[in-house]
Amino acid sequence: MLSSLMVKDPTKIKTTWLLPRDLIREVKLHAVSNDTSVTAIVIEALTDFLNKKAKK
Repeated sequence: MLSSLMVKDPTKIKTTWLLPRDLIREVKLHAVSNDTSVTAIVIEALTDFLNKKAKK
């Protein structure tokens, strides 16, 4: 049973965050409209944020 909860990619982890419902709804709509995933949007947003921080 525990193995069914494991992520197949060892370089990734599964996490849970509490985010505003309206924000999630908007991100999901954006993902569907742009043929992408919420995960891809979060990865891009966090990467951009960290890159901007590193340039300061």
